[in-house]
Amino acid sequence: MKYELSRFLSRSVSVPTLVLAILAFQHHGVLAQVAPKIPEQAKKLYRFLGAWEGKGTLTMEGKTSPIRVKHVVSKVAKGWGIKMEETVESSAFGHYVSLSIGGYDAGEDMFHIYTVDNFGSVHDHKGKWTEENSFALVHEGMQEGKKFVETVPFTFTSPKEYHLKVLEDLDGQRQIEMDIVMKKK
Repeated sequence: MKYELSRFLSRSVSVPTLVLAILAFQHHGVLAQVAPKIPEQAKKLYRFLGAWEGKGTLTMEGKTSPIRVKHVVSKVAKGWGIKMEETVESSAFGHYVSLSIGGYDAGEDMFHIYTVDNFGSVHDHKGKWTEENSFALVHEGMQEGKKFVETVPFTFTSPKEYHLKVLEDLDGQRQIEMDIVMKKK
């Protein structure tokens, strides 16, 4: 092998050409592999696909106010995951925007949903289907040097409607509670 490679290199092959050839061979190997079939667990997230609008309430600091929510959910990674763009309008905190991307991790038998928002938060929510029509996510982290837990249970009441809650606790004390009904457009 060494002799063949040195003989090949002695033919005045430029380094860029050699790098391109190596990359082409590596890329060809990747193309020859076949992606595994998407597991049924991963396909369960497809229930969320589409455009959704919702109304509900937000309770914060003992005060309850109305909120409006929009979700636009699409497939990513050829169906292995989903992407959700979310907007929330509230008189209590204004205009909230987030982008979430997630999928099923077969190794843990869990879903991971990563969220970035315009309030400076980044969360890794983990969860499972708890029943046929119920899905729950939990994020545990730190906020202001205290333990922060966000719990987000979803319950599908029909293929075109789900009930969503958002429960945020800081240092064991409830900070925010949202109760929303989402309807498919």
